[in-house]
Parts: sequence; structure tokens; C-alpha cells
Amino acid sequence: MKIEKTIKMTINKCSFFAYFFTFFTFFASAQVYGPEKVLRGTFETVDSQGKNGDGGAGENIYPLLDASKLGVYYQPAQTVFYNNSLKEVAINPKVTIGRPLTATAGSTTSYKWGLTENWYSGFANTLPDKSKNNSWQITPHAPNNGYYVVATSTNGMYNLPSLSDKAWPVVLYDRYETDFTTPRNYFMVVNADQDPTKIFYSQAVDVESGQAYRMGLDLAQLNGTGIAPSVALVINSDPTKLSTVKATKTITMSKVGVWENTYFDYVVPCGVNKVYIAFRNNVNGGNGNDLALDNLSMKSIIPQIKTLSKDCTKCTYTLTVSSPDAFPDASYLFQWQKKNGNTFSDIYGATKNTYTASTAGVYRLSVYTKTTKNCRMYSNEITLTKISNCLEVVVPVAKDDSYTVLAATDLGGNIITNDAPGNRGASLKVVEYEVNGVKYAAGTTAKINKNSVLVGTITLNQDGTFLFRSVPGLTAPFTVPDITYVIAESSAGQASAKVKITIIAKVVTSITVSSEASCTLCPIKVSMSGTGMSEGTNYSLYRGTVKKGTFNTAYKLEFTEGTSGTFTYAIKDETGNEVKTFSMTVHPAAATWKTNSATTEWADSTNWESSTGKGAPIWCTDVTISEDASTYPVLKAGDACRDITFKNGASVGQIQLLLYRKAFVELTPDRNRWYMLSDPLRYMYSADYHGDMSWPNAVSPKIFMMYFNVGNSQNPDGRTGYVVGDFSTPFSKLEENLPTAKGFALWVNGKANGMNYADTNFPTGTPYKFPRRLVDGRDVTYSYHDKTSGAWLTQVAPLNRGDEASIPNDSVWTVGHNNLTNKQKNNRYRFVFEESYSNGVSTVGVAAGTTNIVGNPFMSHIDFAKFAEDNADSMYGYYRIWDGSKFYAYISSGSSEVWSGLGGLSSETTAESLSQFIPPMQSFFVETKPGKKSLVFKPQNISVAKAGAGVELRSSNQALADVLYLGLNFNKIQSKTILAARKGASLKYIAGEDIRKMFSPGTDVPEIYTIANETEALEINLFGNSDQSITIPIGIRTTKTGKAIITIKGIEAFAAYSDVILIDKLQKKEYDLRKTSSVSFDKTSSKNLEDRFSIQLTAKSTSGIEDETSDGEITITSANGIRIESAHFELERVELFDVMGRMVFRKDKIHNTTYLIDEGVLEKGFYLLKADTSQGSKSFKIIL
Repeated sequence: MKIEKTIKMTINKCSFFAYFFTFFTFFASAQVYGPEKVLRGTFETVDSQGKNGDGGAGENIYPLLDASKLGVYYQPAQTVFYNNSLKEVAINPKVTIGRPLTATAGSTTSYKWGLTENWYSGFANTLPDKSKNNSWQITPHAPNNGYYVVATSTNGMYNLPSLSDKAWPVVLYDRYETDFTTPRNYFMVVNADQDPTKIFYSQAVDVESGQAYRMGLDLAQLNGTGIAPSVALVINSDPTKLSTVKATKTITMSKVGVWENTYFDYVVPCGVNKVYIAFRNNVNGGNGNDLALDNLSMKSIIPQIKTLSKDCTKCTYTLTVSSPDAFPDASYLFQWQKKNGNTFSDIYGATKNTYTASTAGVYRLSVYTKTTKNCRMYSNEITLTKISNCLEVVVPVAKDDSYTVLAATDLGGNIITNDAPGNRGASLKVVEYEVNGVKYAAGTTAKINKNSVLVGTITLNQDGTFLFRSVPGLTAPFTVPDITYVIAESSAGQASAKVKITIIAKVVTSITVSSEASCTLCPIKVSMSGTGMSEGTNYSLYRGTVKKGTFNTAYKLEFTEGTSGTFTYAIKDETGNEVKTFSMTVHPAAATWKTNSATTEWADSTNWESSTGKGAPIWCTDVTISEDASTYPVLKAGDACRDITFKNGASVGQIQLLLYRKAFVELTPDRNRWYMLSDPLRYMYSADYHGDMSWPNAVSPKIFMMYFNVGNSQNPDGRTGYVVGDFSTPFSKLEENLPTAKGFALWVNGKANGMNYADTNFPTGTPYKFPRRLVDGRDVTYSYHDKTSGAWLTQVAPLNRGDEASIPNDSVWTVGHNNLTNKQKNNRYRFVFEESYSNGVSTVGVAAGTTNIVGNPFMSHIDFAKFAEDNADSMYGYYRIWDGSKFYAYISSGSSEVWSGLGGLSSETTAESLSQFIPPMQSFFVETKPGKKSLVFKPQNISVAKAGAGVELRSSNQALADVLYLGLNFNKIQSKTILAARKGASLKYIAGEDIRKMFSPGTDVPEIYTIANETEALEINLFGNSDQSITIPIGIRTTKTGKAIITIKGIEAFAAYSDVILIDKLQKKEYDLRKTSSVSFDKTSSKNLEDRFSIQLTAKSTSGIEDETSDGEITITSANGIRIESAHFELERVELFDVMGRMVFRKDKIHNTTYLIDEGVLEKGFYLLKADTSQGSKSFKIIL
């Protein structure tokens, strides 16, 4: 079946728009109506523009429109398949097709939603399939017979069967459309079915008995020839009769492309509560009968009393119904009533639509027909009050409203918010409004014209809300004609005011956004600035679809986020348009340094983990530096946090650069051992390492502390005294202050036998947490206690913890974190180095010319090589530590010329050799030079972050040239002393060249050392590598007796002297240490051993090679190299090996009794030469 043909109609553009904008008043009288009963009678408004039908969005748009796959609104296809090729059709690409009526519950239709169901072959107007260009699907742009679509325009709706067919003769838009380029309002486009009983639209409606309803719609004819559309309006209580019952109202259209309005009134019979409404065709389709429907409506008509006039001479007041034409006398009966008590009674004889009252009281009007007297409808109530000789009605106060709106922008608001009722608490409603001299009922839409040209539309509702929509292209500023509205007050009178609207130019907005970096759950501040912006409160901030807040009048906004990361935010204006997008990072409120962090960058978010998402710390983040991380952060200027917690062993390089509020430090000690410590925080006392037995679930082990001093001890063998690293008697004083770099030794006790204090509540692995606090966060009070029972004895007086009242709380920190005062930093939560830190240096006083204990004042590692450089004029370039039993020394690389190449040399005997890097909270010993009384700590030079076991400069198993390691194993205790041959070194003790042995307090610990000047016990002994043979005495200090072993290492790389002999004077034995690596002996005396053992080093021969022969067979001499001579047999092969056993030279197939290795082939050193003849092999030791 073909869609009917149409003829072309030429319409002058100007005359067309004038013709098109001729409107017909629907509900023209200023009557009060109830709520709309028809569902989706205006067919809604576009909420998003769709893509073109052949633009690839959606499926099966043509030939059938599949509502289940319609995610947005779609436009008609622009491309058809014509003569085996694609052809563009000139249509309006902004026209959109909306959802079907069946998408709204309650509304039904007999028509099909779409364009056609039939598939034709050979016709031109077809759209190719997505995957094929030879599809022959029929795709008209207008509905076929029996079909409808909901659309914003008929623009581009062509008919079949060929592309040569013409469009409908007029392009039609919604009656209240204001934008014809991008139309937004929908209406129903119908191609009438040949069956006239089919219903365009029907719906069940709940009604009130006796109530009058006004039913109406807008219609427009689309076809210029053929059958003119004729529509029947039907209302009936029986749904089966809607297609056959006689029409309640019929309209036959005669004007093409013009919206026409029709309506009729209907009074519900008594006892009826539901009716069915329908709009159907009166004539057959198939040859014309193409039409558009819109604004289907059914509303109750509410009688409204209006005060007409008063006469004070007669003390009367005349009342009337507001719109008499809504209730004509020929159809309706009237009865005025007056309230008596709580009920209304009829006023005898008051049966007209006007009534003149002569007494005060509450009045109302009942309206009914001859058949609905028992189910009347009633007007509002109105109260007349007698004042002097006049009857008066209280009236509300209505005030004018003024608005400005951007061109082509919707304007919404409420006009009664500034109005006031005459009676306090009474309600107000809009009953009518007037535009261009025409009155409209509240709740309806009106066009606004100026100089006979449409400038916009307005919908004004009874609750005062309105929507104004201007047409595009108005020249701003543009003053819209005034809109006069009338408000009515319950039980009172009416008042009127004007709505004034000015359209202003849409200024190109330029917006700059600034934001303050913040954290989750903290205030995030965003501000706007720029040009062309409207009021600040018209802008809102969104992340995705979630609204974060509205800007204030100063264009500022505060909000919070629960998730951290970098997000995109959008600022939208009051119409929902995005005016600015920007990216902002929300940092975590708490973050932990990953144990597998990849870099040392504090600001690298991949190094941190947080329960709220991603992000690196800033000033509002509480951070935790993990234990046993693979790398630790090294700070840069600007790195910050709020509070920082260091887990046991954690480190942060360049710690002086950190912006922070509070620091917390954890230390996890083992039991039954000494620690060398220094304090990390200010205002710490010895009590903080104590443990109060009254603490619930936080009872620490017993601890003792010692301070260090250097003393001399008389040598039992009569020599001068030893240098002894002495400590104070272990003390338990709780009030001892621990300032910057104050080093001390701390003993952590195990639970002693016979002690019943409950330190099992503080098991091994429980960390000390500094500053010390109770579980509930309160400060700690300390007391002395009984060593057996743990009972309190005497409480310690309050300890000075600085300006605790000045510690910034969260709000103070948020505002002033960049500008903390000295007073705000003067507390126990700050790093201890800040006590003496000035101009990048922390200066610490020491005793001159002796050994001092100092502490690492930073929560970072100290690079001792850099520390030694910074203090080269004040100290020697080595440090010591004490393990609770013995002292060990470590030499810094490059600290002196004579120590060149010895960097990392240490007398440590454990598997973990001392390191160039001293960890946080570690104290250590340094030897100051004469007259030097201070040391400097420059964190910019020395503060580094190290982790793991790979921080050592050199491990103990790496061989150094010409260095001998003498060890002592005695009663399972090991000790080590070092001898090193260096050019220019003296055999005598010289400070800065040799390092004295520092003995542990007491005499039980077995220790080995060398002796210089017959008086100086040395831990590291440097001597020259001259041609002279030397003897170096060895001492062993201990009162213990038993079996012992002297060991030697490094002999394979010791080439400074040819022979290394250990001499035991008591046993009168000599041991070639190149042939043996250990010597056992018995110590039977409790005295120290200083005359028993010595090392004898034999110098090289003058020629460099000592003549050696074997049974006169082979001779080695030095003459212009190394000459090898065989007395009887030819040499076959010569090989040389270095001290590490590596072959460094080889010559085969000599076949001569003499062979010369030229000078320069080998470097100086110790070698093993092997010469082979046909009779065997001979080996020789040679030194070059």
C-alpha cells in the first residue's frame, strides 16, 4: 500500500511564518484548572539530541524503530540507496525521533510506531544495511499508512515510492517550539489507517463525580490534497465502545500546516469514578488524512470566586465566579452558600453566578447540572469582614519580579516567593496570567509576541513555578513584553503583579580555576575567576555524574572526597552546560611507603599504598615509613606530610627538608643485649626507655642505661696503661635529659629468675613507641619501682615536654602548616636535631683530643665518608661501635692520604661488617683532634636513606692489597687486629695513621692487638714497605685461660714482604704464615700476653730474586728479566702464578736449556714459578 501522493506548495518564507504563528486560544479564558489527567499529552521534550539514523549508533532504526534498543533519541537517516549507490537526502539533521507512546504506562494506541514493515525490492529510497551495500530495505522518512512517530519536526519526511516524490507541503514544528534549528518539543505525526476505527490515543482516567472537565487537543493537517483529516474526541465509561461510539466532539481540518485547537467540556455523572478518553480517525486513510497531534489534555474546571465590587453606603459586597463563560447559565445551575459553624448552608434565592452579600461571614459557590445536584462541585471559600460600615476582603500582596536570562537559554523560577498572603500562614496560588492582552489559565503555555513576532513561550503554573524559553537570534539586550499574573489567597482575595524578563547577550565565558591540594576527608577548596560569568551560585561542581557542591557568591566552593587519585572535574552552569573542566589530584589522608617501592621519590604515587586509592602524600597526609623496605625515600624541597611514623629501621633521606607536624618513631629491641642509641625526638628522657609496671598491656622489660667516657687502665705486665672504653655504672635514673646527638648504651633485659613483675605483657617484638603515650593517647607518668615486685615507689615529677599547648591541632595545621612558629615546633613530636639546627648545620659539643660518643640525630642514615669530610679538621676519619662486648673500628675512604685504598677497612668480626652508612638512632665513637671541641652535622651533605644488607662500602671478604688480618678465637669469642703495609708509614704509633685499640671495660673479654713504641696497643697498625725486615709485637688481653687459636687472612694479597713468620717465644717456635693459616696455643696464665707472640716480616732481596736451585738442576737469576737455566735437560714449559693462584704467564715448547722472561712482562709482586723438563717439574717463589 502506497503512502498517498502530495502536491508541492510554495510558501513565501515571511508570509509562512506569519501564518504559522497564528495561534488559536486553547483554554483561553482565565479559568482555574486542576492537574493534567492525560499522560504524556505533550509528548515531552528532547532530553538529548540523538545521532543520525545511519550514523552507526543503535541497531534496526530502519525500517523498524526498535524501542528496546533506543538508548537516546535518533534522527532520520540522511542517506538512501539509489541506482546502486548511496545518495544524500536534504533533510534537517537536527530532527529527532522520540520514544513510542507505549513507553508510558496507561496510554495506548492502535497504530504502529515506526515507518513501515514492508520490504520492497527495486525501489530507490532504501538504506543499506550496516554490513551490506545491496540491501533493499524500504526506508521512508515519513510513517506509512497505520504508522506514527513522535518527532520534533516533519522536516525531511519524504514519501514513497521513489526519491522523485515530494516532501509534505509544509514543515511543521511543535506549536510552542522556539528553536527551529535544534527543535526540542515533540508531537505525534500520524499517517491515518484505512480502518477509521483505529484509535490514535486512548487512556483510562480517574475522575470525580459531578466534576466538570475540559478536554482538548491541537491538530495540524499535513497533506495538501486528498482526504482532509477529521478527528473524533471520545469520552465514555465503557472502553469497548471507544472505536464505535458517537464522537463527543468532531473536528475536520481545513488549513494545511497550521495548528488548530479544539476542546469541549464534560461533566461526570454522579456515581462515576473512571472514564476512558480517546482520539480517533473519522475518515479512511490511504489517500491523504496525514496529520499531527499535540497537547492532548483533560483537566478539571475549578470554580473560583472573584470579588466584583463593594458598596460601603449599603455595607454590601458583590461576588462572582471568576470565568462565567466556563459555566454558562444554559448548562449549569448555581447555589451560593454561607458557613454556619462548621457547615455550609444554601442561601435562599442566591442561584445566579453573582451574589451580593450584606453580612460578614465565609461564603462559597456550588455549581452543578440538572443531573448532578447530588454531586456538586464547589468553589474556593472567601471571607468577608465588616470594618466600620464596609465589608472587606483581605487581599495578598503581589510584588513584581525581574529576571535576566542569556539568549537562547531557558529561564526557570518561582514568582510567588516574594509575594505574601494577607492572612499569616495562608496559602497562595496563581490563578491566571496575561500575555499580549490575552488571559491564560495557570498551568498552561502561552506564546509571547512583540511587534507580531514570536519572541518566546512561557508556562506559568499554579504553584508559581515557570519556564520561559526564548527564540534564538534575538538581539540583546531585549526586553520581553510584561507578563501580568494574578494570585489568589485561600479564603481571601486576589492581587496581581508583573514578571519582567530581559534577554542579555551570551558573553563568551572565560573561566580560570584554582584549587588547593588536599586529602580525602579534608576540605578541598576550589575557586573560580574570569570574565562573562553569571552569579557564583549558578555554578556547580561535578565529578562524573556526582554533584560535589555549588559555588557561593564569591565563586568559592569547599567539598570533600572519600577516594584519592587524580580525577577530572566539570563546572556546570544553571542549565547543566559544562563551562570548564579541569584535573585535580586528591591525596590520601593516610599512606604507607611500600616495602617494594621502585624509586626513592616521595612524590611518586606508585611508591605508596592507601586504603582510599592512589596518590602521594602532601601536608594533610599521615604517612607510615615501613620496616624492611627495599628502598627508602629521599626528600626534595616541598615534600610534606601531616604526621609521620617511622617503623623499626625505617629511614628517610634529606630529612631536614620535610614539612611535618608530628613525628612518631618505633624501636623494636631484642632482649638480653646492649644497644648503642641516640634519641630521635626532642624532650626525651631516660624514663622514655623505662617501662611503668602500671601500664595495662604495655609493660616494658627492665632496662639499664650507661654513658661513655675514656680512661686508662694499668697494664698488669707493667707497661703503660691501655686505652679503655669505659662506661658509667648502669643507672635507672628516669629524669636524665637526652639532647641532640647524646649517645648512650641501653641494656634490654630478659625476664630474670625470681622476678615476678609482669613483663610478659611486653613480649619480644613489641616496639617502643616514641613519644611514649598510653593506649588512649594520654601522656605517661613515671615512677620508680621495686626491682622484685614491680610495685610503685616514688612517682617522677612532671617532665618538661616543651610548649605542648602550642602544638597545632588539625584546624590550625590546615591553615598555617607552611608558617609554623618556633613555639609551635618546640615540643616532643619534633626531630631532635632541630634543637641546635641553624643555617643548615647542627653543631654538637665534644671533648677535644679524645674518643667521644655521638649519636645520629636524624631519622636517616649518615654517610660517614661525607661526615668525615665535613669534620676533617676536627676528627680522624674513622668511627667505632661497641656491641656490648668489644669495640670495632671502621676507616672511611679517602679520609687521609696514608689510608688511601683502605676505605671500608673494619675490625668487625661478625658476618655483618660495619658500613659507610650509620643508621637512624645509632650512636658511634669518633676520635677528635687536639683542641677541637665541636662537630657539625650537615644534613644536606650526609643525610641519606639506605635499606637492606647492601649498604656496606666493602664487605669483609674482599681482599685488600698488603693487609693482614690477625684473628683470635678464644672461648668462642673472636677478636681481630689489622696490619697494613703502606709506603711512607711509620713503625711507630702516629695519630691519624694508626688506630689505638680500645678495650672493653673489664678484663674478661679476650682481645688481640699489635704493639707500637712498646706502649701503644693498636687495633689498626700501619707500617712502611721498605727493604728492612721488621718485627711487630702481638698482645692478647684477657684474664681467662684455656686453648686459643691465632688466625691469619689476607696473606695471598700481601706482597710487601716476602716472608711472614709468627714467632712464639714461649714455645720457641716459628710458623710460616704463607704456609699455615692458623696457630693453636694454650694460655695458662691469667696475665695478658705481650712478650710471647710477634710477627716477623722479611724484606725482599736487593736483586729482587733470591737464587734458588734444586739439586743443581735449575737456577733462577735476574738479568734483564727472569732467567731460567737448566743444567742437564732442555726446558719444555715455564708457567707463573700470582698470589691468587691465577696463571699470568706461560711458554710451551721451549726446547732449550735457557729461557728469559723479559723485563716489563710482569708487574711487581709475589709469584710462583713452575719450570718443566723431560725429567719433572720444579717450583720457585719469586718477588719482583
